[in-house]
Amino acid sequence: MENIPTNCIYEHHKGGKYYVLSVAQETTNARLGAKVVIYVSLTYGILKVRDLSEFIELVEWPDGERRPRFKPAE
Repeated sequence: MENIPTNCIYEHHKGGKYYVLSVAQETTNARLGAKVVIYVSLTYGILKVRDLSEFIELVEWPDGERRPRFKPAE
C-alpha cells in the first residue's frame, strides 16, 4: 500500500484544501484490495472518498508542473 501522510491538510490541483483522515481498503470488491483515501473538504465540510491511485496520480497544476493531484499544504 502506498503510504501517504494522514491527519494533515492537502491542496488539490484545482484549488481547495482538504483534511486527510485515513487510507482504507474498499470492501465492495475486496478481492481487488483497492485502497481509498477518506478526506474532508475544508470549504464545504463534506466527507469524501477517492481511490488512492487517483489521489496520488500525476496531473498538471496551474503552473504547468506535473505533480500529484493532491499535495501536502505548505
